[in-house]
Amino acid sequence: MIYAIRLYEIETGNIPVFTALFAEGGDWYKLSSKLDGHIHTDLLHRATFPLAFLSIEFWISEQCHDRAQKSPELREFTCSLQHVRATQWSLGVFSFPRRVEKTRAEQFPLVGANSSDERNTL
Repeated sequence: MIYAIRLYEIETGNIPVFTALFAEGGDWYKLSSKLDGHIHTDLLHRATFPLAFLSIEFWISEQCHDRAQKSPELREFTCSLQHVRATQWSLGVFSFPRRVEKTRAEQFPLVGANSSDERNTL
């Protein structure tokens, strides 16, 4: 799974229209339900800077996300953001770092593994 993150700055007075686009039944909600590989989008609001919003889109894969970016419907939606005077910055596509599995011995090293050496020297 990957996460596409975007930062929006909305012009004062257009916040209700902008948030309606992302609400259930809104334009983004309808469009994203048709995009192959899109799982969910969260829209976050920053209380100390009321014109700033952050969207986190959850996608099955980067390939699905990239294909969606090329769709005419998504381009049309992006253009529609200009009508609500939304400035958008794509912060990129993110994923969790690959986990490196440790062996059981690395996870749980034996306590005092070298203690027999110490006993022999006493």
